[in-house]
Order: sequence, then C-alpha cells, then structure tokens
Amino acid sequence: MVKLTDLEKKVLRYCSKKWFRNPAGISALDLNRDFHLTNEEAMVLFEKLVEQQLGTINANVILHQISFSVGKETGMPTDKEVITHIFFPSKDVLAQHFYKSTLSKKDIPEYSKRLHLGANQVGMVFFKEEVLRKYFDHPEKYNINDTLSGGGLTANCKNDSDEYLYVRYGKKLVNNGRVAVVAIYKDLAMMSSNEQKYWSSYEIKEFQADPDDKNFQRFLLRTYEGEFVNFPNPIADLSNAIDSVNKFFGKESLFQKNENIHLHQPVENTKKTYCDSCSELFKLVGPDNIKKRALKEFLLKKLRVTDSELLDKVTGRDLSTFQLLQLLEAKVIENKDLTKRIETIKKLRIEADHKILDEGNEESNYT
Repeated sequence: MVKLTDLEKKVLRYCSKKWFRNPAGISALDLNRDFHLTNEEAMVLFEKLVEQQLGTINANVILHQISFSVGKETGMPTDKEVITHIFFPSKDVLAQHFYKSTLSKKDIPEYSKRLHLGANQVGMVFFKEEVLRKYFDHPEKYNINDTLSGGGLTANCKNDSDEYLYVRYGKKLVNNGRVAVVAIYKDLAMMSSNEQKYWSSYEIKEFQADPDDKNFQRFLLRTYEGEFVNFPNPIADLSNAIDSVNKFFGKESLFQKNENIHLHQPVENTKKTYCDSCSELFKLVGPDNIKKRALKEFLLKKLRVTDSELLDKVTGRDLSTFQLLQLLEAKVIENKDLTKRIETIKKLRIEADHKILDEGNEESNYT
C-alpha cells in the first residue's frame, strides 16, 4: 500500500467527518475553500485517492458557484459554471475514522450507524412483512397508505409518542410467494432509536427474490426513476366500487359506509391474521353494512319484483338482507358468484370471532 502524505491523511479525515454529518459526496470545491487548494489541485488529489482504492469519484460534474457582492446595494448574484469531481470515501476509510472518533462510543441507532459506515442513502433494506403489523393495529396513531406495490406511513398528531416517523416502503415477492417490505436507508435513519430497533428486529438478511415481480418494478420506477406510476390497491378499489354502487342507487345509497380503517391485507402468515382480515372485510360487504330498505325498494321499483318474491317460500317471512342481495344478483347478473364469496368471507369471520385457531399450515401463504 502506498504511504499517504500528510495532506492526503488530513483530506481523508476531513471527508470522513463531513460524511458523518451528511452521508453524501464531497466536492473538490470544498477542498478549495478549506485547504486553500485550487479546484484543479483538489481534483488531482481525489484522483490519487481513487487510485489507492480509498474511495470513488463522480468525475467531471458540472456545478454552479453563486456569489454575492456584499455591501453593494445594486450588486446582483453571479453564477459561474464549474467542472469538478465529487468524492465518496471508501467503507474501509469511513470505518477507520468512525472507530477512532467519539462517535463509536455513542449509542447510534442501527441504520444511522450504517450510513456513517458507507451505506447508500437510497440503498434498500428488506424486512418481514410483519414489521407493518403494529402500525395497522393502531390506525388511530398512524397514517398508512398501503398497496400491492408498497406505500408509506407516518405518525399522526394523535400519537402518544413524539417520535418522528415517515417511511416510504415497497413490497417484493420473495421465498416462493411471500412478501417482503423494502425501505431505503435514508428513511430508516430518520426514525427514532426505538423505531430503528423495532425495524431491525424484522430485517431479512438472505432470501430468494422473484425477478418477475411486476408490483416491485412499479415501486422501483416511482422511487428511482421518478415516474408517475399507479400502485394496485384492491382495498381502495373496493371503496370506489361501493361509491359507484351508492351513486347508482341515488339518494338512498345501498351501503352505509365505504371504508373501514381497520381493514388491511394480512401482514402475518397465520390463519388467525387471515381470518381477522376477513372479519374486517365482512363489515364492509356483509349485510350489516347494507340498507335493507334501499335494497327492497330498488327491487320493487327498478326491477319490478313482486311482493311474493320478497317472501321466503318455506316460512313465508320477509327475506333477510342477504337473501335480498342474492335476489338482486340473480336478477341483474343471473348468478350468485358475488354472494357466494361473501358467504365464504362470513365463514372465515365466524372462525376469527368464535374459534380458537391453531397456527395453520406453515406452507400456506395467507398474506
């Protein structure tokens, strides 16, 4: 290894300290100011450090130097275009200066520390999907926007804690169809110490990824390419469908509510969590959320159903709300596929509310 000059040592120490304050590249113009080197001299120095594998550079970047004329009322700022290098210290250099500094003695949270040691701010970290569970369990404390491609979550003003939380995340199919949550280092490092500990406990180190995951590709396009991409969101689609049905029914809407803040996709691969999600789904699509009077009037006035058709053929009693929905489906669509699915959801809801569920089949993919 080539022996470093005193200037090179000072520059590496300077770049490391600057990185610890803000994990981003250091321009040659910084050395121009703080080491009294010309931009050209600083560029050559960076090139020598790269030759010794002490870092990398983004070469010949065009930056703009803006200067002001102090004390001159009529002075306008001047803009000078400069070509320079941006230097990134190597992970070995950063580790060496980190552990020599007082930072190593501080209790720095996991992802903040990794940034100090050279992690890329937009580098991805993978987690078990269960990491989202505590946020879904408390919708009164967190604002959550969840889709099949990912989403984001923040702590709202009603949260008991003053801890800052803002995370954008993606979803990636791994390990034969299971879902992993993906977040970038920058967002993770902005979390409080407690939140970073919580997320690190769910981190996935090794996994097999699905290369044909279309939803994850949408996340990459939006996050790294800046493209406007719609993320598939079945729960939002359901709310929109309910709105459409209500508009079709006019003033007397069919459904009482179009959303349920407790409804979300299962984030833990157990039958219990799956049945709990179905229980919340049933609250939207089941008869308790349907206005029986509106349904009955629609059948009588719009579909010309006779009064006798609204009675049970065996008991002679009025049809239940669900039976009326079955009749509506039979009249409009001529099948009962929708109500059959609602019945399936109802059975799973009953299991969630009235049965002690076992762990379920480990090979099943409930999420």
